[in-house]
Amino acid sequence: MAFGTPFVGTQYEPKISAACTLNSQSSRSYQQEGDIILGILIELFLHKMTTDEIFMEEPLTFVRCIGYSPQYYRHYLAAIFATEEINKNPDILPNITLGFHIFDTCSSEREALADISYGTPDSSFSDRIHFPTFYSTMTSENTQNKAVIHLLKTFNWTWVGILSSDDADRHVRNEKLKAKIIDSGAACVEFFSVVKEKDPGNLYVLKKTIEKSTANVIIVDINMRYFIDILWSLADNSERKIVWISSIVTSSVLVNYQMKALNGSLLLALPQGEIPGLQAFIYGVNPLTFSRDPITASLWDEVFAQLNEIGTINNRNGSLKTLEPYIPSFNTYRLTYNTYISVYALGHALHNMYMDSISNRLDSSQFLDTFKPWKIPHSTCSKNCHPGSRKILIKEMPVCCYNCIQCSEGEVSTVSDMENCVRCPKIQWSNEQRDKCIMKTLDFLSFEDPLGLSLAFMAIFLSILATAVLIIFIKYKHTTIVRANNRELSYYLLISLILSFLCSLLFIGWPMKGTCLLRQVVFAITFTFSISSVLGKTLTVVIAFNATRPGSKLRVWVGTRIPKCLVLLCTLVEIFICSLWLIISPPFPEYDTESHTATMILQCNEGSAFAFYTVVGYIAFLAFICLFVAYLSRKLPDIFNEAQYITFSMLVFCSVWVSFIPAYLSTKGKYLTSVEIFAILASGSGLLALIFVPKCYIILLKPEQNTRIYLIQLKNK
Repeated sequence: MAFGTPFVGTQYEPKISAACTLNSQSSRSYQQEGDIILGILIELFLHKMTTDEIFMEEPLTFVRCIGYSPQYYRHYLAAIFATEEINKNPDILPNITLGFHIFDTCSSEREALADISYGTPDSSFSDRIHFPTFYSTMTSENTQNKAVIHLLKTFNWTWVGILSSDDADRHVRNEKLKAKIIDSGAACVEFFSVVKEKDPGNLYVLKKTIEKSTANVIIVDINMRYFIDILWSLADNSERKIVWISSIVTSSVLVNYQMKALNGSLLLALPQGEIPGLQAFIYGVNPLTFSRDPITASLWDEVFAQLNEIGTINNRNGSLKTLEPYIPSFNTYRLTYNTYISVYALGHALHNMYMDSISNRLDSSQFLDTFKPWKIPHSTCSKNCHPGSRKILIKEMPVCCYNCIQCSEGEVSTVSDMENCVRCPKIQWSNEQRDKCIMKTLDFLSFEDPLGLSLAFMAIFLSILATAVLIIFIKYKHTTIVRANNRELSYYLLISLILSFLCSLLFIGWPMKGTCLLRQVVFAITFTFSISSVLGKTLTVVIAFNATRPGSKLRVWVGTRIPKCLVLLCTLVEIFICSLWLIISPPFPEYDTESHTATMILQCNEGSAFAFYTVVGYIAFLAFICLFVAYLSRKLPDIFNEAQYITFSMLVFCSVWVSFIPAYLSTKGKYLTSVEIFAILASGSGLLALIFVPKCYIILLKPEQNTRIYLIQLKNK
């Protein structure tokens, strides 16, 4: 049997379990259910790794496959495409659905056992006594031999050489060819050399044989890659014109090698038929469209990873069209065409059987029940483990006896009878059936979320309220109460509170690079400005009281210059810290796939945790200084109780942020963001309510108290 070429396999009834089998690697098979299942054995790899069997130890129970072949992958897709065409065709097997079970043989003689072959021309399989169920859609070797002899006679080539592979299949085939050439009288054979591919020194021997020979026509039936090595070894002797007649089935690739040694050579190629729609079908395939197909997923991981190394983007949405520049004859459907017609041959044969059953008045279900050629009895120790579960062996029982358990969370099995479940990628999680990996649910505080919407509404409401207070203070800026409480610092504080409320909106919505960079910095600077303004108002009260004492040196400090300078200085320090933060290790958006199992947190990574805590710590430092100064000045004679209001507001401010620390450290995702927004809104509203609401009450509802005369009368009591 010729190996190195793929095979189409058997057809059997659905829902029939296989017995214990060797080499049932799930990544090398793909199954689609149907009323009738087509078994397809196909070669997808270029190489296999095995050890020589010396019959002194147990041989390997599996073959390691390496080097996916995109050309062979076309045969695989052609089989699926033909099956789908038959299922859509109402004139073939109406009311009957064809399924398939495709298994990769990995170039292994152990596994490539077919009933219908589209890859071997060996005429020995035509023996109906020894191979009663073997059929081939390939051109037979007798036809190929006749073609070679016809060429020799046509061009009067009477002196030829033959290169044959040392595998039994090709060796026997070429011995027959040699005999037929001699018996036909077409030519004489100068040499018949057997290529020993595993012998490194054999290449040198072959080179010398060819150089010493006088035959200028050489018939080649060896491994294509070894043939290329021979051609390269003869490159120095390029003046000699040798006509190579290749009967290598897959050697159409040779036409893409630009070698002088190939000039004038002849190739016995398979006929190529049109397959309408196949190219579009091939270009539309990727792991997303074939989501349950492990073969496609494996090929993508290997082939596209190699292309990525030479500059092509590795994308699971990618198209096989990307491979065209790198693979010779990618759109030449020769052996692929044989795969296509093999499936159709089975389809038409089954259709004829089906029509015979209808003539015997049998419906489709009765036809399937009486489908004797593929009737296989059940003979299993255990039921199949369906996708989403895995096998677990039963103690003291044969390996064919097992129980089935569901895959753990985050793991899946996509085919039946998997021995181990496969863990989903970090950004995915298993569905409830554990047979598919799905994208994890994104967790972030959005405006559509009720919590995010509520916080956004609160932020906007408080900013509008602070704006209204600012408008009132501006409108009544010449009144006694506004002037007595450092009018300009009141404006600064109200503006900073408005910005603080609005900056909380940066924490809501899809975290992007820009919002991650801005939100903590804007929050830090506006809050620093707010606390600095409060500290300035507090110092104004202290300076004003002490300056009234006889001989006080603080008289020169009375006014708004010192508080303004203090606000500017404190804010510049925070701006400097934030600038270093953004330069050295700025925040950035990231996906947290580890904190939760079924959800993926989309969040802003603060970059440098030290910088973040330094920024917040600086605000806390200013807040405690402000609280301390306000507390010391709370009993100073102040007509409007400014110092007392500041003390209470700073108590609220500090209490909120002290409570924020453990809450911040113990939450994740959108709730962590919500905690910080709540702290911003709560502390800011405390300053707004305790410092400005009492004054607005007097301005709007007690205007008689907002006069200089009232203050003098109140002071003289």
